[in-house]
Amino acid sequence: MLQGRPPKLVHYDGEIILRNPENFDDLDAQEKSRIRECIGKSMLFYIHQLRIKNMCPILLEVFGYPYGETRTDPISIMGNTWDNDIIRLRGGLIMLERYWESMGFDIPCPIHLKEEEIHDCIEEEGEIWNSIQNFWGQGCQSGGQGEHYIS
Repeated sequence: MLQGRPPKLVHYDGEIILRNPENFDDLDAQEKSRIRECIGKSMLFYIHQLRIKNMCPILLEVFGYPYGETRTDPISIMGNTWDNDIIRLRGGLIMLERYWESMGFDIPCPIHLKEEEIHDCIEEEGEIWNSIQNFWGQGCQSGGQGEHYIS
């Protein structure tokens, strides 16, 4: 049950805004656009939450369970590790260790990664993102170097 998540279509982490602010007319076009986008996402998220609350209240509790993704990601990611591709799994374990005490466990975290391992994981993840960017950049652009996510 902890693996329950809102669909990506309606998932929204930003500030919930359901109405224009009083000074909306005084704002520049870019800020108005940002607020309209927030309102649209907020309304979609809010309506979805109301429907879930009426149809399956316990599911709404699961969506709001503290550290739900942090608790379950290593388990769901584990099945997708092949050919030594364990970057996402290591990232999930790093997050689990980082938030262990905040999750309310009264026993020590059974996972402990050295700072060097954490640094290596972050560096390797950055290299992967850069290679993906280079791959797509070469197919979509004629010449020129793109900016790297991690330099």
